[in-house]
Amino acid sequence: MGPRIHRLEPPFAADAALHSILPELLATVAALYDARQAVLLLRAEASGAPYVAASVGLPPERLAALARLLTSDPALVGAVREGRGVLVEDTDAATVMAAHRDAARELGYRALVLTPLVARDGEVEGAVAAFFPQPH
Repeated sequence: MGPRIHRLEPPFAADAALHSILPELLATVAALYDARQAVLLLRAEASGAPYVAASVGLPPERLAALARLLTSDPALVGAVREGRGVLVEDTDAATVMAAHRDAARELGYRALVLTPLVARDGEVEGAVAAFFPQPH
């Protein structure tokens, strides 16, 4: 039997069996959000910095640009590290996205939700980010 999401223990990043199911797991979570595009960010063990572990619905060129945004923006990186959720209903209106409005338009999304992944011991392991083409 493969790993079960309700039994996952930290660190997620080190579990090879888990990595094999990440795309399917992320697709299921994206469907719950009714999102066509999503990424799974996990926390690197050595640095604690988030990295993209899986994606759904994003062509490689968009994924690379989105990964740079998600892993470099101080507000988003801080939210992932601290286990805070982020809801941006409209990237054109949200102050948290002011520096990235053009990038958001180019990447084809107008709304996003970032949900932290917190282990039972309270350790923040990463986040799921879902993207929507219209304000949400």
